Amino acid sequence: MDGRALVFVAYSAGFGRYAMFRRRLARLLARLDGPRLVYSTDPRGFVVRCAGEAGWVAGAAEVAEEDLGRAGLTHAVIFDDGESCARLAAAVESMGLSVRRVPVDIARVVNVDRGQECDVYIGRGSEWGNPYALGFDGDREEVLRKFRYECERAVLLLDGEELVGAKQNRILNLTVLAPAGKATVIPVSCVEAGRWNHESAEFRSSAQAHYSSGRARKAAQVSDSLRASGSRRSNQGAVWDDIALKSGRMGAESGTGAAAAMYEAHRVSLEAFVEAIACRERQVGAVFTINGAVIGLDLFDNPATYARQAAKLVRSYALDAIDARGEEDRSTEETVSDFLAEIAASRQDRFPAVGVGEDVRLNGTRLTGAALEAMGRVVHLCAFRLTGESGRTRSSRGTRMVSASRRRGGIGLG
Repeated sequence: MDGRALVFVAYSAGFGRYAMFRRRLARLLARLDGPRLVYSTDPRGFVVRCAGEAGWVAGAAEVAEEDLGRAGLTHAVIFDDGESCARLAAAVESMGLSVRRVPVDIARVVNVDRGQECDVYIGRGSEWGNPYALGFDGDREEVLRKFRYECERAVLLLDGEELVGAKQNRILNLTVLAPAGKATVIPVSCVEAGRWNHESAEFRSSAQAHYSSGRARKAAQVSDSLRASGSRRSNQGAVWDDIALKSGRMGAESGTGAAAAMYEAHRVSLEAFVEAIACRERQVGAVFTINGAVIGLDLFDNPATYARQAAKLVRSYALDAIDARGEEDRSTEETVSDFLAEIAASRQDRFPAVGVGEDVRLNGTRLTGAALEAMGRVVHLCAFRLTGESGRTRSSRGTRMVSASRRRGGIGLG
């Protein structure tokens, strides 16, 4: 493209990425001398906004679709989602213009599964569905209002949640409430020591959180880091070493040292735990025990939040239960009440949170953990019983949590 130009621009109402819109236009029209933009519809005001903000654009004008053939257009840029602008694109191409199509992906809500590979069910019962029930949580307007509020507010990212993809799989170093509409830098630890090539362009959330003993050690390391330097770092070398040792014990070593290999190797057993330790109505958290010994607690401010995270957390603790075959029975050593009392009496150090709220680090003689406080309440609290370096005690006896059907893994709070 060169010389002065009259450029027709079209995009669909479902395309909401203005930064991409402006960036791509600037690149495509860079060789034009003061182009003027023309549009027949501007559903989000992108064309007018770009003309007002970008010094390289001479202005913008609206032209009715039926008059486009008489408007003297020289070029066209179509942000093409494959559906909405197809007729317009065909019309301007028939005029003999220089047309550039910019492919864009748009998520659409449809009322029926069309059988396409990319279709994702977002109704009730899915992780995207409305968790509030008619009648129990209010009438139709009330449950829609509650769900709308959840969709528009900050996003909760869980301590120990595993993100897979990019150059290496990672876990979150602490719980973060990321504000809506704002970029947030999340502190993470790598849980795949041997991969440095991109598996995908972006991270995606996996079906598990890091195993609970690893979360405990990481929580203590992050607390030490915060107190010493104000940073939220784990001991990365120790994290990798711990994964390597545990993978070896569990017969799940991978070529890249990925913690995810342990979950894959023991998937059948882990899913048996998930099925057996079902989330109960109005449950907001759980204390988990292995062989009668209290291991940890995860507590949330909302039953819907716990319901979304419950399966990930069960897998986290269950992996340690499977690894604990051979440990002795310690059911008489400590009660859940003792553990909760120790949490309440623990030392609490407060720091500004990543994102929204305040990060409260918990420290006791044999306890570590953290809580995220925001909007006047504790959004998430996790606490763990600290053990020795290995986190395990060998004996000849079998574990009492490995058989998921016996439901020894969790005690609900709520």
